[in-house]
Amino acid sequence: MNMTRWLMVAALALLSCSWAQADITEGTDFTITLTGWDPGQTFTFTANPTLPAGLPTDDPCYPATDACGDPGVKLQNGGDQTDIYTSPFTFPTVTQDCSTAPGEAVVCSFQNDTGYTINSIDISTTITEDETDAQFVCSGGNVTSSCAFVVVDPPAGSIMNIYFFSTPEPSLGIILMVGFAAMIIVRARAAKPLFSSSFARTRR
Repeated sequence: MNMTRWLMVAALALLSCSWAQADITEGTDFTITLTGWDPGQTFTFTANPTLPAGLPTDDPCYPATDACGDPGVKLQNGGDQTDIYTSPFTFPTVTQDCSTAPGEAVVCSFQNDTGYTINSIDISTTITEDETDAQFVCSGGNVTSSCAFVVVDPPAGSIMNIYFFSTPEPSLGIILMVGFAAMIIVRARAAKPLFSSSFARTRR
């Protein structure tokens, strides 16, 4: 295999690694851990939503820039308790899909049986009266690299959307750019000069 092909394979492998963290492939197990929410609060899970423009990738808190606390929601690999066949679907914290963990955390366990890969997630809920002044926190765990809150208005009764998604690391993007630049250079050096070939035919 020549250098050009090696560079192409390396670039594709690095790009695949940047996407892999966001993928919940068919048959993959994952959990949603909820802490500090009201008992029996209902959540709606939507796979591969249309992500709003301008979602922050470095602020897992709501309100933004405030100290994070409760309530919180976190994604993790593992689980395998309830199969997901359709999206969206709703689940309350008090259900057979969820179990209470130490520290009053509620862990909801699912398996992706939708027939497609889940690349991003929207978990939404209605803010209750005693949550209007709460400091929310989210974490993509080992599933996604970023998460962000979107709330139209913070009063009780407003819908809170918690988006989970991944973006390539900046350092990885630089590596990919260098790899593709090197690939172009190698291909350019391997090409025969156009003018020398034409001159050689003329001399004959």
